[in-house]
Amino acid sequence: MNFSNSKSIKVFVSGGIIFSTLVIVINQLTWFEGIYGIIYSIEYFAFSFFFLNGTILKKAFVSILANVVVMSTTSFASSCAAAALKNNVEILYENNSVIRFILIIIIQALNAYIFGVILKVTRNKSISLKNNEWALIISVFSVSFVSLIFIHMTLVSAEMASEITEMLFVSELGIIIVNIVCFYMTNALSKSNAEAVEAKSRQQQQEYRIQYADTVEKQYEETRRIRHDMKQNIAALYALHKDGKYDEAQEYLKKYETSLNNIDALIDVGNDALNAILNYKMSIARENNIEIICSCSKGISGIDELDLCALLGNMLDNAIEASEKCPLNNRMILCKLTDDEVKLMVKVENSILSPILNENNQLKTTKQNKDAHGFGVKTIRSIAEKYNGNADFYEEGGNFICSVVMFK
Repeated sequence: MNFSNSKSIKVFVSGGIIFSTLVIVINQLTWFEGIYGIIYSIEYFAFSFFFLNGTILKKAFVSILANVVVMSTTSFASSCAAAALKNNVEILYENNSVIRFILIIIIQALNAYIFGVILKVTRNKSISLKNNEWALIISVFSVSFVSLIFIHMTLVSAEMASEITEMLFVSELGIIIVNIVCFYMTNALSKSNAEAVEAKSRQQQQEYRIQYADTVEKQYEETRRIRHDMKQNIAALYALHKDGKYDEAQEYLKKYETSLNNIDALIDVGNDALNAILNYKMSIARENNIEIICSCSKGISGIDELDLCALLGNMLDNAIEASEKCPLNNRMILCKLTDDEVKLMVKVENSILSPILNENNQLKTTKQNKDAHGFGVKTIRSIAEKYNGNADFYEEGGNFICSVVMFK
């Protein structure tokens, strides 16, 4: 949440007031929340659902993780205090003494420290997990949360021998350790997935380098061929004109004009790398009977050429793939690059056979080998984030639009 604007501050304060009110109400019903603690998870999730960014699974993860942290610090600190004072945990909660006040301060300090560590570990990192990985991790935290509740409720409400109390305390500690390990495994798995995306992006950049070199060579050869043909054609026209064969010269010119129309128009945006990738993708589109129109500002700067080629390559690849599924009379791609001193905007619009986002709002790959595909959208978003920008995907007028903004 961004606290630089008044709306975010109001939302945060409102959420704090609602949570505080909820705590007061529950504490009027019982001196230990126990199973009522699940209500906090629901409140956390409702808050994150309406006000925070991310998928449903990410919001569920944040909600449950927050409760696991609070429950872990509460149960662990309370059990430690009860063991040190040789009292029952129930007596510790019921006794409105200085000791309980100190315990509350210690628990809050632990919560602040642990959340600080979590924020430090995850700062400036986008958690990248697959749905099955999210489901597994959320399940571990959920089971841990419920287990901690019931173990601590048993410690609070029952008179037991010291040996059993110690066993339950060790069980609490074991669950807490499992959750710490699970959190760091989540972070490591996310890092591994992000590295896989980055490796795929580097591989694509290498492919675009090869495409760039091949396209430049083809363009050079095409230019040489056109120059050679022009010399021959001019010589032929000169000879016909010299001999007074004007009708034949006119017919020759018509044939030459037709041959020129069959030559693919080359786009020049003042950048060799961009010229290569745009002309290469435009030639592929035309081979597949796709009408493609490209407009671009001259002299684009401030964005790394490889990143820009990878971005455009993925955007146009996705557009070509979607347009190929459309009828021949409805295959269209519009590509627009707008550059100024502050930012670069890239917009690619393409025809689609049917709406996509209704059934696949996460734009997951529909190809068979999902581990080898589905990096295009991730790469587009990753490059946009690298330049503090964003990538938007939406549908308008029956077309699909990918719009990317990058700041220099």
